[in-house]
Amino acid sequence: NSFVLDRKASQDCDWDDHVISYPKTNSWNKSVDCCLWDGVACDDVTGNVIGLDLTCSWLHGPLQSSSSLFLLRHLQSLNLFGNNFVGSHISPNLSAFAKLTHLNLSSSYFVGIIPGEISRLSELNLTVLRLVKSKFTGHIPSLTFLDLSLNSISGEIPMWFWGISHDTLEILWLSSTLPRSLVKCRYLEVLDLSDNQIEDTFPRWLGTLAELKVLVLRSNNLKEIWLVKIFTFLTLIDLSHNSFQGNIPEFFGQLHSLIGLNLSHNYLIGSIPQTLGNLTNLGWLDLSSNELSGVIPRRLGDLASLGCLNLSENQLTSRIPQDKQLSTFSSDSFNGNPCLCGTPKAQMAHARRENAREKSSRVDEEAKG
Repeated sequence: NSFVLDRKASQDCDWDDHVISYPKTNSWNKSVDCCLWDGVACDDVTGNVIGLDLTCSWLHGPLQSSSSLFLLRHLQSLNLFGNNFVGSHISPNLSAFAKLTHLNLSSSYFVGIIPGEISRLSELNLTVLRLVKSKFTGHIPSLTFLDLSLNSISGEIPMWFWGISHDTLEILWLSSTLPRSLVKCRYLEVLDLSDNQIEDTFPRWLGTLAELKVLVLRSNNLKEIWLVKIFTFLTLIDLSHNSFQGNIPEFFGQLHSLIGLNLSHNYLIGSIPQTLGNLTNLGWLDLSSNELSGVIPRRLGDLASLGCLNLSENQLTSRIPQDKQLSTFSSDSFNGNPCLCGTPKAQMAHARRENAREKSSRVDEEAKG
């Protein structure tokens, strides 16, 4: 293809500090070994091109099925993120990349139907597919990483959308309503459905995902927390920025594998469950910006692994416990509780150190005087 290099074609890259936007193809010269071209990776033994990364390369123009790109039969990774292929359809010739494992067509303005030929890659090696900010319909092969965020999907995703098999799917990231068809993903380990408009009670059918370790439902409009026994293997739960109401379920205290728990920015009431003191592996706990009341359980001090605690912006009362691990947190962990009193030991120790430094500084100045 002959593309026009246009800085505006990669304007979607401007928000990402981890990506540098520049025209990689400017370095391409037929008099130089293509393995030395910017964005090109070759096999050290065979010299075949196995990787092509044209991320944010200012490419503007249609990507035709006749493009010489599809002659790279040994390609394992193809990244076209952050260009403007002006409404091109995804070419069925992608199925020619029999060794392809990573494919990123995000933010490149592809449209239309996902070609049926791409489903052949489910029988080959395709494990990662990113189609972020594209407009498409059709069938998707079996993957281990699927990113469909920032798309124009609306309504319930139909069952046929999920393809042939999802036994190897590990990470899923959607911007849509929560599809019940996720129950087919039996080996799903990480589920991130954050920043959607899901309006429902907690989906109890997620309990069928026996391998699930990480559950992120942040920034939705979920209203009622339901936990099922199968979730005892979860290591991280983020249900923050939702509309959950009522008490924190005592069942959280039975999730003994839990390392991180975030229930902040909801409408939770009642006291902090004593059972949270059973979570000996817990490394961080965020219950901030709710309407929790009562005293802070001293049992939280028994959590030796707890390195981050945020109980701010609630209605907690009485004195701040100074037991064990609780003594290591500053007032930032407790701010915004008008009826909570006492100064954390960590804050007191810091104040003593500051006073000692100031006193030492004054003594030095007087000695010099």
